[in-house]
Amino acid sequence: MKKGFTLVELIVVIAIVAIAATLIGTQFFGLLGNGGKTDDFEDKVIADGIADAAYVYIDSKSNKKDKKMEAGTCYGAIFLIEEGYISSKQGLLKSYKEEDLEKFAFKVTKEDGEKKVSVYKNNKNCGSADSSCCDNSKKILGD
Repeated sequence: MKKGFTLVELIVVIAIVAIAATLIGTQFFGLLGNGGKTDDFEDKVIADGIADAAYVYIDSKSNKKDKKMEAGTCYGAIFLIEEGYISSKQGLLKSYKEEDLEKFAFKVTKEDGEKKVSVYKNNKNCGSADSSCCDNSKKILGD
């Protein structure tokens, strides 16, 4: 009589160990629920996308008189959606819905002749040009 394990027994043990390792690993590294993304990481991705769209908007309107952005004014991210500079079909924000962006706002400031964009997250939905959205909000991006 031979001593040892059959192939079926080995496969069953390996499968059990693999399942246990997966469950322990996902709990240990916090990968369950939100796919490993933290809220701060998602906020940063959204803020980067909003800032990129704002810079593109500023560059495209810099020599035109229509809808010129006022420095120091706070705008909701909805403004960029309405103007067509944020789309759910392309860019950094393509995996986010409009509802995800409604709590974000941005402010354009001018320093040393250069325009800079800061992005904020609020607890309320921000309109197109809503100066209260940047007040008492969490700054996600910008100096």
